[in-house]
Amino acid sequence: MTCQMHDLMHDLAESVTWMENNIVGSNKIASEVGEKCRRISINASLIPLFKGNNLQALLHFPNIRIENLSDETWDLIFANYRCLRVLELDDLNFEKILHSIYKLKHLRYLDVSDNPNLKILPKNICKIQNLQALKLDWCGGLEELLKKIEKLVNLTHLACCGCSSSITHMPHGIGKLSSLETLSMFVVDKDGSLGDADLRELSGLNNLRGEQKFGIRKKCKKRSLRLLI
Repeated sequence: MTCQMHDLMHDLAESVTWMENNIVGSNKIASEVGEKCRRISINASLIPLFKGNNLQALLHFPNIRIENLSDETWDLIFANYRCLRVLELDDLNFEKILHSIYKLKHLRYLDVSDNPNLKILPKNICKIQNLQALKLDWCGGLEELLKKIEKLVNLTHLACCGCSSSITHMPHGIGKLSSLETLSMFVVDKDGSLGDADLRELSGLNNLRGEQKFGIRKKCKKRSLRLLI
């Protein structure tokens, strides 16, 4: 079954789509994007030129890498794009995320993967209670996950492949994330003496799907290992 669209309707649909979805790779295009834009793929260095306060999805332009993401650019994102649902800033070589990220109250998807120099996540991420997916894959320098991670009550996907060499434990309270469906790894220390998560917290994650990678940093107690069976 096929159908035909009148040329005028086609042009109208194309016009509306262009207004709401844009790929920006130059200064000229960035300055031409209108306020109605909802989703944009952009060279990160051009973000300061874009003034779309109604933006819902910000994806960095593929295959273009900058040396770092400045504090000024972070501040601009948090101040101007309060309606963001999707923020994808993978492989941009930044070292930190500013604490003011909590201003993105509507954020559901955050991808900061492939940033090996990122060592610490701001604790204020835990204030974004609408967050459903957090991608940290191949952030090889990441020292730990969020200490108050249990506050992310709507989190369904936590991706951290390639972080097992730097993360030594999982945060206490991760077992309270009852909506969690994806957890790419679970690392335990010797005996949880610092109040970190042990294997017992897995019993609260009843919705996990697929395969999970388990890592044990030191010799783990046998009674904890039985929980995996």
